[in-house]
Amino acid sequence: MPNHYCTLTARGEEKLAQAAISGPPLVISHIAVGDGNPLENEPATASVLLGEQYRMPVNTVYSPVEDQSVVIIEAAVPNTVGGWEVNEVGLFDADGELIGIANYPKTFKPALPSGISRVLLIRVMLDVGSAEHVTLLVDPAAVMATRQFVTLAVQELADSAAEAYLVKAQNLADVPDKAAARTNLEVYSKTESDARYLDESQNLADLDDAAAARTNLGVYSKTESDQRYVNEDDYANAAASQAVAEAATSSGNWMSPVRVLQLLRAAAAVATDTLRGCVRWATLAEVNAGSASVAVTPQRMRWGFSISKALDGYIVFPEWLGGLIIQWGQETLQYDYTVTFPIAFPSACLNVHVTQNRPRIWGYGNEVYAYNVTNTTAVMTMSGNDGAAQANVPVFWLAIGH
Repeated sequence: MPNHYCTLTARGEEKLAQAAISGPPLVISHIAVGDGNPLENEPATASVLLGEQYRMPVNTVYSPVEDQSVVIIEAAVPNTVGGWEVNEVGLFDADGELIGIANYPKTFKPALPSGISRVLLIRVMLDVGSAEHVTLLVDPAAVMATRQFVTLAVQELADSAAEAYLVKAQNLADVPDKAAARTNLEVYSKTESDARYLDESQNLADLDDAAAARTNLGVYSKTESDQRYVNEDDYANAAASQAVAEAATSSGNWMSPVRVLQLLRAAAAVATDTLRGCVRWATLAEVNAGSASVAVTPQRMRWGFSISKALDGYIVFPEWLGGLIIQWGQETLQYDYTVTFPIAFPSACLNVHVTQNRPRIWGYGNEVYAYNVTNTTAVMTMSGNDGAAQANVPVFWLAIGH
């Protein structure tokens, strides 16, 4: 065996064999250095370094292009540690097991506090048979790049950048997505261009929508044209309907006096803010929607409005005013007392407020409140000093909903 070497431990050979057969790659995560004598550490039984001084994350694991059976592992000892000699090197996997040891030329590693600053690069070469069975576990915040690593990385970036450009001599033959390129250039392919135009020999038979073409040209089809006229022999049966009379678009129908009146009424000017004319009464839906083209009578303004001015009463606003309902009443509470509203809230009761209808009585509880509120009822109560519900408590209540 040479004076300086790197070899697998028995555990390392076992894990590498497993990786070669079917297991995941052997992951090298750390390199350790020490000042022990590696000649006294047998690979067959070694599990630790004899004098470990410092352990660091691996910077990189790579295989030379010329020899894929060898991997090179690199790490850097920072200038902040030292004061001892480096004579042995250990390779550790992601499980923390020693998988390789190396006999390193004895080298003194000074520490920065001693007045000498030095970063020691550790590079070991390990024969693994095939580099595909070995991989690297890297902590990006801890690694230190070597010059060779940076050079290789820059070259890879340069190669990637070259692949991002088109070759002039290819005349766009190397465009990866020609359809997208045509879209970006706002041009058509030959097939797309041909599909946009009509074939002269087809005499418009290849139109996509003949009806739309007639509309765009302002002409009728034969059927449409024939339907616009009345046969003289059928004139007696061509009386105008109310819809035809009010539309005032047909010239082939005769109209009765009623139809004439309907035509005149429909043709009268529609009233606006500045123009006198005709306007019809609004429907309930139009009142609720706030339509501006119809008239609202006092009767229709009250649609949905109701009120009861009793001690237990309510006021219901119409839907066009939001549909809000306010109810009120007086009760004498008997412990947890259920109050039934004068009318049910159609959709929801949003809030119930309760106040006492008597002066404050010192020494007694004065907390009145409502709970278990539904669309028809609410439970009201007053708690005493001991937390128990009180009886014979006069209150006012107010409920709001819609």
